Amino acid sequence: MSMINEENITTKWYQENALRTLNNFKDRDSLKLNAYMGIIGEYGEFFDYIKKLYTHNLDEEKKKEVCDMAPKELGDVVWYLVTSLAIYYDYSMDEIYEQIIDGDKIDLKQEDGYDIDCIYDYINLDLEQENIFEQMMRFKMILNKLDLVSEREKVIKVVAEIMKEIAKIVKCLFGENLSTILYLNIEKLRKRYPLGFSNETANYRINAQKKNKEEEFLKLLKSD
Repeated sequence: MSMINEENITTKWYQENALRTLNNFKDRDSLKLNAYMGIIGEYGEFFDYIKKLYTHNLDEEKKKEVCDMAPKELGDVVWYLVTSLAIYYDYSMDEIYEQIIDGDKIDLKQEDGYDIDCIYDYINLDLEQENIFEQMMRFKMILNKLDLVSEREKVIKVVAEIMKEIAKIVKCLFGENLSTILYLNIEKLRKRYPLGFSNETANYRINAQKKNKEEEFLKLLKSD
């Protein structure tokens, strides 16, 4: 069992904690927009980190920072997969894992769901870091499959593919287990929204981020 700080990192644990910080959308169109645009935004940020890691001449400190941030963006992708998208298509994270592990599901399922890291028993960890372009294009193609399906069962199959690829990438490129990335995702949200999602907190974050970017820009001008 994957345990971090005395918490069992299972499918049920993650989905319940993730849903705690989901906005209360009033209509299905908003739910769908949040799901798809959120996923696109998060994997876009991940690809940007990969670009910087492999094409920018980063010093060791900056490389460490990028390698710390990049897999967390994939944790954010998972958040959208098991919150907005899951509600829109009416599936659970358990069903995603049942799609991945197929016939072994009866033996592996526990009272609080599936161990997040049991996914590694069903992944071929053969990611070639020297051919990172092809690996990232493969990931992008898998992500893009979401645009081509709209039936519940087909969506579940695509999400299962995405989950497997995310688990593979965080393990092979960054040396982390999926359980660790998802735990960090929940810890971040607990600190950000201690009482659950609120529009006030979300708006405050947007304003704070804008202020920080303006301050960084002013520092850059002064240094020139």
